[in-house]
Amino acid sequence: MSYEIIKRIRIDENKVYLTSTSNNVSPRIFREWECKSLSEILQNDGMGALDLELLKEYENGNFKGSPNKWNTAISRLNQTDEYAKYSWRISNYRDDCPIQAARKTKEFEVLLSNSLNLKPSKERFIVKKDDFGTEYFVYRVTSRHIKYRQGRENAKIFKTKSEAERIVNMFPEYQLIAI
Repeated sequence: MSYEIIKRIRIDENKVYLTSTSNNVSPRIFREWECKSLSEILQNDGMGALDLELLKEYENGNFKGSPNKWNTAISRLNQTDEYAKYSWRISNYRDDCPIQAARKTKEFEVLLSNSLNLKPSKERFIVKKDDFGTEYFVYRVTSRHIKYRQGRENAKIFKTKSEAERIVNMFPEYQLIAI
């Protein structure tokens, strides 16, 4: 699946400029270009409509890249319970799929727009394992390994509960601790 790697989004004189490249082109040479469709949305419907369109592009996976307010908003939205009924990642993509129908509603657009106002969670979590009376804490998670060490000061601090729960669900002997 092809997507745009966005390095920067610039709005100047009612025009939207993207500094980007495609993920399936090598070498990756970023160039700035005016996105006419986004510029047209900005000129005709205003900044709110442009924000909504950019949120949709990031949420659909068409845009990825450097952190910005839209990318961050979608990351925070993915961690909310309200988003679960709209998540295309769990959809079966049939015409009668309730998720696909829900994604076409005004409520979904409101949820996307409100995601710009989501604040990061102040909750932090660590994962502990007791092994023969010794406490070990997860300090690194890779795609293939979970490494742990003694000492709470070495523990990896998870910023989201779902990320920490994913580790705990894989290994029942691990414990989730809020800090």
